[in-house]
Amino acid sequence: MPDYLLPAPVREMLAAVPGGIIILTGTLLMAVAFAFLTGQLIKRRPAGSWAAMFAREGRLPLVLLTLFLGGKEGFEQLVPDDWLAGIDSLTLFESLPITIAISWFILRCISRIEDALEKGGPATLKLPQFLDKLSHRDMQLLLVFVRVTGAMLIILLLLNAAGVSIAGLLAFGGAGGLLIGFAAREILSDIFAGFLVVWTDEFEVGEWIKLRGTDIEGTIESYDLRYTLIRTFDRRPLYVPNSIIIKHVIENPDRMTHRRIFEYAGLRYCDIGRLPKVLADIRQMLTDHPGIDSNQIQLVAFDRFGASAVEFYVYCMTSTTKWAAAVACKEDVLFKIAAIVEKNGAEFAFPTSTVHVDSLPEQSVAASAPGRPSDN
Repeated sequence: MPDYLLPAPVREMLAAVPGGIIILTGTLLMAVAFAFLTGQLIKRRPAGSWAAMFAREGRLPLVLLTLFLGGKEGFEQLVPDDWLAGIDSLTLFESLPITIAISWFILRCISRIEDALEKGGPATLKLPQFLDKLSHRDMQLLLVFVRVTGAMLIILLLLNAAGVSIAGLLAFGGAGGLLIGFAAREILSDIFAGFLVVWTDEFEVGEWIKLRGTDIEGTIESYDLRYTLIRTFDRRPLYVPNSIIIKHVIENPDRMTHRRIFEYAGLRYCDIGRLPKVLADIRQMLTDHPGIDSNQIQLVAFDRFGASAVEFYVYCMTSTTKWAAAVACKEDVLFKIAAIVEKNGAEFAFPTSTVHVDSLPEQSVAASAPGRPSDN
């Protein structure tokens, strides 16, 4: 608020108060305000939210840093200038408190994340659901990565506070990182692909998948950040790098909503008059069949004149998605179709051929007949 808006007695009172006292009072009020606001944020955010975690872990470092910086400024206003001679040259004293506060905040957050990853202690931090699918070994690797990243960040902050230029260190680290990344690019590719595999949730352990364009097909037995173990139908294990999996289209039959029955059959041409009744009975049979989903499309139709049969097709969806149950349902449907054909007095056709032999002229027959003895 500008001074001219204040009443004259208030302006006179403030003028009589040393500036250091005003700064110290304002610092105390600001620290109280920060504590109150972060407390309200913690109460209003859902339990386990990241915002509540950041507010809770940053509350104490922020309040203490505010008190320190404000108290330092107020103290400098109150004491004589000759007492502070030379302090301005101590850059470490100026930047170290901020670095300590930030490092403290990082360590507190890392500790809370570690507690949540290990699912121990009073931590209630809500982590992404895909982390629940990581194996114990992958979880330990992730914990090491979090710790190393936090430690490197704190070291860089401390070096910067001490006046050490970190530009050269970053350049050296960047060049070294490029060399390491080039040497281990396949491993890193598999690891990043492993995070994508876990994140996208395209399959689960126990599900049957197939990579289109390859002969890789089987049941998922386990997966980690580098490999996915697929057990083929002949019980052979395939350790497939995750980078290969994410490069192909994944077909997951276990997540089908239905399984399809699509079959062709043909009757003899002499039974074409019985075909409409046969098709009508098959349609009714599919509607009444407990294993067929009547809410899905069902087609039973005369399709074409074949070389040896009048052909029709049956198209429908099973209610089950289990392979063995769907096979049993299809078998039952085919047997019922055969019974319907037999009940209507028709027969299935099979490939036949008819050979027409033209009769030969009588003279040719006589000429080709074996010779007879002469009457003479």
